Amino acid sequence: MQKPARRPPSPVRTWTATGAWGAFAILLGAASLVGAAPPELKNVSQRGLQVGVPTTIVIDGANLDSNLQVVVGGVKPVQAVKPVSGKERAEIEVTLDKEFPPGVGWLRVITSEGISNGLPIAWDHLPQEAFKERCETTPIALSGALGGDQVLTTSFTGKKGQPVVVEVEARRLASELNPVIRLYDARKVQLAWAQGSKRLAGDARLSAVLPADGEYWVEIHDALYQGRAPGHFRLKIGDFRFVDFVLPLAVMAQETAAVEAAGTNLPAGAKFTVNPKESSGSLPVACSAEGAVLTGFPPSVQTSAVPEQIETPNGEGKLQEIAAPAGISGRIAAAGQEDRYRLNAPPGSRWRLDVQAARLGSELDGVLTVYDATGNSVLATSDDRPGTSDPGLDVAVPAGAPSVVVGIKDVAGRGGAEYVYRIGIEPVDRPDFRLTLAEDRVNVPRKGTALVRVTAERLGYQGPIQLHFDGLPAGVAVAGDTIAAGSNVALAMLSGPESQVQGSVRIWGKNVEPVAGAGIVRVAVSPATPFAERAGWLREEVALATTTPTPMELAWAPGTPSLPTGGAWETSMQVRRQEGVNGVVRLSLVTNQTMPKKTIKENNQDKIVDDVERALRLDGMPQVAAGQPETAVKVLVPADLPDGVYQLAVKGELLADDGQRVQHTSYSPVLTASIERPLSLVLTGPNKVNAPAGKGDLGKFQGKVKRKAGFTAPVRVSLAGLPKTVPAPIVEVPADQEDFELTVGLPFGTTPGELSNLHLLATTAPNAAEGAAQRSNTVAVGINVVAGEQPAAEKPLAIFEDEQEFVSNLTQGGGEARLETGRRFSGAASLRVTPDQKFNPALPNLGIKIRKNPGPGEYRYLRFAWLKKGGQQICFQINHDGQWGPQPANPTATFRYHAGPGECFNGSLHLES
Repeated sequence: MQKPARRPPSPVRTWTATGAWGAFAILLGAASLVGAAPPELKNVSQRGLQVGVPTTIVIDGANLDSNLQVVVGGVKPVQAVKPVSGKERAEIEVTLDKEFPPGVGWLRVITSEGISNGLPIAWDHLPQEAFKERCETTPIALSGALGGDQVLTTSFTGKKGQPVVVEVEARRLASELNPVIRLYDARKVQLAWAQGSKRLAGDARLSAVLPADGEYWVEIHDALYQGRAPGHFRLKIGDFRFVDFVLPLAVMAQETAAVEAAGTNLPAGAKFTVNPKESSGSLPVACSAEGAVLTGFPPSVQTSAVPEQIETPNGEGKLQEIAAPAGISGRIAAAGQEDRYRLNAPPGSRWRLDVQAARLGSELDGVLTVYDATGNSVLATSDDRPGTSDPGLDVAVPAGAPSVVVGIKDVAGRGGAEYVYRIGIEPVDRPDFRLTLAEDRVNVPRKGTALVRVTAERLGYQGPIQLHFDGLPAGVAVAGDTIAAGSNVALAMLSGPESQVQGSVRIWGKNVEPVAGAGIVRVAVSPATPFAERAGWLREEVALATTTPTPMELAWAPGTPSLPTGGAWETSMQVRRQEGVNGVVRLSLVTNQTMPKKTIKENNQDKIVDDVERALRLDGMPQVAAGQPETAVKVLVPADLPDGVYQLAVKGELLADDGQRVQHTSYSPVLTASIERPLSLVLTGPNKVNAPAGKGDLGKFQGKVKRKAGFTAPVRVSLAGLPKTVPAPIVEVPADQEDFELTVGLPFGTTPGELSNLHLLATTAPNAAEGAAQRSNTVAVGINVVAGEQPAAEKPLAIFEDEQEFVSNLTQGGGEARLETGRRFSGAASLRVTPDQKFNPALPNLGIKIRKNPGPGEYRYLRFAWLKKGGQQICFQINHDGQWGPQPANPTATFRYHAGPGECFNGSLHLES
């Protein structure tokens, strides 16, 4: 038996956009401020706490001090820090209140410099000890760690007929261990074993009834005997109770509901009550069992905006009825079972069916099938989807049919108590959004500000999103609590009070513009971790604490911000330092713009990177010199900046003497800036037109291009937002004109109906003399697609078909061109060119348009064949708008092709021989 590896045991001051300074109420010495940092946690000796009983834990980390305070599950327990504590290690005796319900959560610490990151920890009524070779009593929870091929063993005394559960919490506590546990009797005969399971997020649990009085052994090791760090675990042994799931898996917001335990060793029918608030996303269920020791991760329910049902057995041959929209929770209780429901919905209506099973920890690998109203004919089926083994699909109720039949089963025909699922049924076109956060903690300087970036992923809803900050500590105020219409980011500024406070904040958003059906309520979640993924509600908690007062404050110079596209907004940034703080302050811009992306080649592979040149940014990396109160700054504005409401803030970093190390970070107030464009677009006709699918009277959008004085570039007006299969119409508007008429037709066979979410846009024509490409505002429009006649098929355009005239037009280059009839790919002749080249940038009749989705008079591709006789390389170039190869406005476009070694004048596409 191997030895176990052990670990050592007032009013809030807010900013205005004028740049005026608020008076400092207190001036503190810089030595206590500069260089300080929030605490950071690396490890904790015990991964569990016993409720109502003192537990001593040892924390390893950085920036700790003897005045730190432990926070468990968002609450400060009774605690005492031992005198031996230092900056990197602290020993604390923690006592949770005896009424604290069993659960899991973050262990954090607070110092005068803020709140730390979180370490996962569990708490229950089990005695907590470090891993040891023998347990004198059970139940018990042992905390330890192992790695590589290490095998740890402990023993306990049991009685005949005694029920025993052995469970390891590792993956659920952010460990890299893939645990296997084994139970042996006194003769070392294996009685039971378990490996990682889905419902335990990769952890293991076994249950057994002991066959005789005597000694029993529990063994734990990594599944591959290759345990990686961190390898911490919490091993629980004894007669205790657990609840993995509850049914239903979702409940309606603001409605008290009863849920029933599923995947449990509690008596059948055990029920609990939940009462979700409007903003509830994922909600832990407080489970209790009188006279029993309850432990483990609490089950959770989701908050739903549609009526929720639970699977109810019906008479033979009769299906449970569901009225869309709805959610239905159930369980594949037996092998080979398929649960079926009758979904009642209007004929022709379209619904999105989303199965949640594996994502919630269920063992079910589901297959979703939609049948016709008889249940005999399959309309659609789904198995895995990208990123999940949960199925989902969109389905239309057939015309003339009032219902369809929905079936769910396991792909391998398995079943059991842990094969739970929920089917969400909502309209395909229901608008929605999701909210995310970059971090799960924020430290706010006392009498200062901190920035919180809330990002929205819009799923059809483009209106404003009102943000709510629940649980803000007393004295903390928030500004910038709205994500503007069409924008994806809000820069929210939190202001701290004079006193030190801490709390657990929940940020959620709600639609401002009305939507059909129930409103949209979504809780902002922080990045996923193995721990928080299993306890999803923990991703909705933002830990907040105040820190020491800021040693410097930033403010914009007075003035109204404006963003001239293709230009710059020039202003200055003012810095107010506390007495004794004289370091250099480095400045950078923070905005609510979603960073544009571009594709580059790296090691001959495509790589997506930030396109900084198309982002709002400061010109260079300006600095405020030591002792100086301000510096000029220039906000560069890309020419193609999309429409939207833009928020700007400047981040100031106080640098140490080495000019690199950051001692403190502060933010300026957030400004809202307007866009100034040199051209704009207005409609003079209807914003909705009829357009034929095929031949017919084309729809026409009519309007004007307005140019500012001095801006004389030609522009092109186009229609954006069309389906990918529909070519976008474009009309050129010369520099001396402002009226335009854009005709719209669609390919024959396009389904008649409404096309929405379209917009007109004017951009400077390629190679415009006005410098950087510019774009106008967008104008929302719509199209009613009507049936058209089938057009006659267009013949391919022959560019070169054996004509001597074509050869005669190749007037430039040092080579020789002539027709050759002896070797050809097709036709009567080929074009022979001897080194080095023959060309003409303006061949007659070759002003053709090559488009991905060609319309009338446009072409999909250019076809050519070549043969190289001798030499090393052959090259073919196409002139585009007076240029050979990629253009500055479109550097990724390729108009050169070559075979053989090297490249063709750079930027060419290599064709294999």
